[in-house]
Amino acid sequence: MMNHTKYNPLTLIIASLVLLGLGSCESMVDDFEYEKKSSKLVVNAILSPDSVINIHISSSTTYNPPGALKLIENAVVELYENNNLLGQLRSTGNGYYILHGTYPQENATYKVVVTADGYASAWAETTIPGQIKNPEVEEGLQTTTYEYGYTATRMAYQLTYDVPQSQAVFYSVSISSQKQGTLQEYVCEELETPWFDGYYYRMDSCYLIEGDSLATRTEPISIYSNSSLIKFRKSWGDYQTSSFDDEISAEKLYFSSQNYNSSQLSLALRIDYYYLFDNIDNEITIWTDSFDEVLFKFMYSLAQKREVEDDPFAEKVSVYTNVNGGLGIFGSSNSRALVIRYDDEFIERLSTDN
Repeated sequence: MMNHTKYNPLTLIIASLVLLGLGSCESMVDDFEYEKKSSKLVVNAILSPDSVINIHISSSTTYNPPGALKLIENAVVELYENNNLLGQLRSTGNGYYILHGTYPQENATYKVVVTADGYASAWAETTIPGQIKNPEVEEGLQTTTYEYGYTATRMAYQLTYDVPQSQAVFYSVSISSQKQGTLQEYVCEELETPWFDGYYYRMDSCYLIEGDSLATRTEPISIYSNSSLIKFRKSWGDYQTSSFDDEISAEKLYFSSQNYNSSQLSLALRIDYYYLFDNIDNEITIWTDSFDEVLFKFMYSLAQKREVEDDPFAEKVSVYTNVNGGLGIFGSSNSRALVIRYDDEFIERLSTDN
C-alpha cells in the first residue's frame, strides 16, 4: 500500500517565496567593494561676491584601510578667474587657504587647482550666479480654520521674480528679523552634595540668567509653503526632502525654474503673524539666494541621503561632488535682501485683532 503525502498549497507558496528571496539576495551584493582605498584631497568652498575667497583642504577618510580625517596644511592652491591666474592662496591654519583682498565677481568662472605631497591633484570650477531680477512682493493676511475649530492667522507673501528662460536658475528663500535684548549669561554653582542626573553624579548646577548688556541678534523665521516649485528644505540645520503642505514649516526653502516655462517665477509663503512683533524698526527681511547648479545638487543630495540614512536596504544615495580627482564641493551663491517695513499702527492693530 502506497503512502500519499498531501501538500498544503499555502506551504508551497511560502516555500517558493523563500527560494525567490534567497535568489534575489544573491544579486544585491554584486557591487560590494573589497579593494583598498587611498585617501583623496577634499576641497570645500562656497564663493560669494560679499566674502573673500576662503577654501578648506583636507583628506578623505577611508574604511579600508581605516583612516582618519587629516587637515592639509602644505598644499599648493591656485585660483583662476576666467582662465587667468589670480594667485596662490595662503594657508591660515586648520586646513583653510585664503586669497586676501579678492572678492568673486558675479557671472565670472573660477577654477581651483590643488596639489599636495602624497595625493593626486584635484581641481574644480564654479560660475558665480547673478542676483535675482526685479523681486516683487504682495502682502496680505490669511486666516485658516482647522479641525476642531482651531484658527490660525498668518502673514501671506506672494514673491515674484524675473527669470531667464534660456537656462535653469536655482534659489532658496528665507526670512529673518532683527531683535534687541539682553545677552544671557551661563552661570555654574558648585554643589555641597552631588546629584545624579540619570547618567552620572554632578558636582555643579549650571543655568542661564539675563545679563546686563544689550545686543542685537538676527532671528530666523519659520516659513510655511506648499508650492510645487519647492525641491527640498532646510529645517534648523538639516536638509530634508519630505512633502510640503500647509502644516510643514522650514527655516529655508529651495526651489528652481527647471522645467518651468515662464519669464516669471512666483512663490507663495506664509509666516505666523506674531513674528512681526518687537522687531527693530518694525521690519523683516526676505532673503533670496541664487546658487550655481553644482551647489544646489550637493545640498539636494544631502537631503536625499538624510531621508534614507536609517534604512540599510534603501537605494544608495551618493553625495554630489564636482571636484575632479578628489572629493568635496566647490560651489557659489549670491544673495539679495528685500526689506519689508510695517508702521506702528499696523503692528498695534495686528496684535489687538489677534
